[in-house]
Amino acid sequence: MMENKMPKAPKAILILDLLTNLGWIFSDIITNLVVGRSDNTLMIVTSKTVIIVLILSIIVPVIKWKTLIPAIMDWEENEAKAQKSISLYIKLMAILPISIAVLAPVFASMETGLIDKRAAFISFYLLTFANILFLASAFASTCSRLLEKWASFIPVNQKFNKFSMTRRVFLMVFFNVISSMFFIMVPFIRTPEAAGSTPFLLKIAFLIALALVYSSYNILSPISATQKRVNKLKANIFELSKGNYGQRNIEIDSRDDMALLFSNYNYFLDFSRNFLGTLIDAVNVSNTASEKLGVNMQSTSKAISFITNGIETVDEHIQNQSAGVLETQSTLDQIARNLNNLNSNIENQATSVTESVSTIEEMSASIQSVDKAVNENMRAINELQKASEEGNKALQNSTEVVKTVTENSDGLLEASSVIQNIASQTNLLAMNAAIEAAHAGDAGKGFAVVADEIRKLAEESSVQGKNITNVLKQLKSQIETLSTSSMSVEKQFSTIVKLLGLVQNRSTEIMNAMTEQSSGSAQVLNAVREINEITEQVKLGSSEMVNGNKEIAKENQKLVESAEEITTNMKNINLSAENIKTSIAMVLAAGEEEMEAIKKVSNQLAKLTV
Repeated sequence: MMENKMPKAPKAILILDLLTNLGWIFSDIITNLVVGRSDNTLMIVTSKTVIIVLILSIIVPVIKWKTLIPAIMDWEENEAKAQKSISLYIKLMAILPISIAVLAPVFASMETGLIDKRAAFISFYLLTFANILFLASAFASTCSRLLEKWASFIPVNQKFNKFSMTRRVFLMVFFNVISSMFFIMVPFIRTPEAAGSTPFLLKIAFLIALALVYSSYNILSPISATQKRVNKLKANIFELSKGNYGQRNIEIDSRDDMALLFSNYNYFLDFSRNFLGTLIDAVNVSNTASEKLGVNMQSTSKAISFITNGIETVDEHIQNQSAGVLETQSTLDQIARNLNNLNSNIENQATSVTESVSTIEEMSASIQSVDKAVNENMRAINELQKASEEGNKALQNSTEVVKTVTENSDGLLEASSVIQNIASQTNLLAMNAAIEAAHAGDAGKGFAVVADEIRKLAEESSVQGKNITNVLKQLKSQIETLSTSSMSVEKQFSTIVKLLGLVQNRSTEIMNAMTEQSSGSAQVLNAVREINEITEQVKLGSSEMVNGNKEIAKENQKLVESAEEITTNMKNINLSAENIKTSIAMVLAAGEEEMEAIKKVSNQLAKLTV
């Protein structure tokens, strides 16, 4: 790769540089012979001046080759030195031949004595000067182009490009015009007496033809090279006008104004390619992003619709929950009324039990005085039987009430279970809503807060439902205890009724079983007292049930208020979701407009070749 970047310097550069300094010798000999042979020709050719010129003409190009070419090849280490070496190499190709043309004929003429022959010296000087300029211009121009073409791996820097194309053409034209004038002047100076003769005219014609050949080559050669580069630039610019940016950069084979122009053109072409490539990539990315945005917006719109449907479902469940709560409230009111009735019946039962105690006590007193008032005892027994039947009826009524309360308690437990199920469903819906809100990103943050509040309310409803269940279970347990006690009392009443029947049927045996009857009466009294105590406990439990029912009613009222608040929030969330859907529709419309604009840009870019 390094060899491709820095190719080895061609030997043709050294050969052309040597010809720049030595190529004029043969032409000078021929032209001097044509103009007129001089006696000093051999002396001039073998003079020290000519030998020194020949040695310098060989040594200087070799020294330049050995010193400047390596400096040019090491341009990566010191680019400024390489640039200066190229400039110095080209300048020395002009300075040495010009110095030889100006000084060598003078010193050679002085050494050989030709300077004393004015006409011969002037003609020799002019011919030598003209030949050096003609041939040196031709070889130096070719050598400099070859050198610059080889050194094209070094970037062109305007700072070191002081030998402009205009200056080169001017010097080339100037030296060739001067040389042509010198060629034409020489015959008139050397043999003025032969002017107008045929040999003289032939000499003039030969020199003019030779001058035209040299001048045409020296002037047309760089002009032709420049014209080729201009045509190449025109062709590349024409391709650019058709949108072809995929063409190769123009190869820079010189270090003049055209090289700077080509360098700027190549920079513009590279910049345009990179810019258009970046632009095409950006348009493709923008097009892809717009398509993804459209897909995402459509997905978001579907998600919002899903959320809206979810909100409607949650709202429906909330409405059902509200209806269930209201129904629970109504049931609680009914339970409260039943409990009040139960409390009233229990108070009646307590009064009846108290009366039963008094009656039994009177029965005991009657037993002790049975001898004195058998008839009164019979009436008392009858009254006791009637009172027992009424007590039994009251106790049966109490038992029925207890059963009713038990059934209602089961209904309350079912209602509490319904409340807990509703709370669980609400909590699940709140969790789903929070998940959907998270999917919605920033647009669902407000809905996430509402979903969290719904979840908290559902959890609170679940806790309160559990509390209600616990209270109802306690109530049911107490009612079952009351029912058991009532059944026990009812059995006792049945025993009393049977005993009274026996007393009534066996009144004649009362006197004989007085002691046994007294003992039985004491047992009955104890049983009745136990009934009285149980009745007091039932009364206390009934009061607790009434108070618990009031607390349940308060909590249920809070649940109703929470359901109303949730319904209001659901309406607000639904309204926000509708606003989001409207915004998404606007974004989709803007995305479609952007897609149209991107397609137009893509269509224009598709016309370009990058």
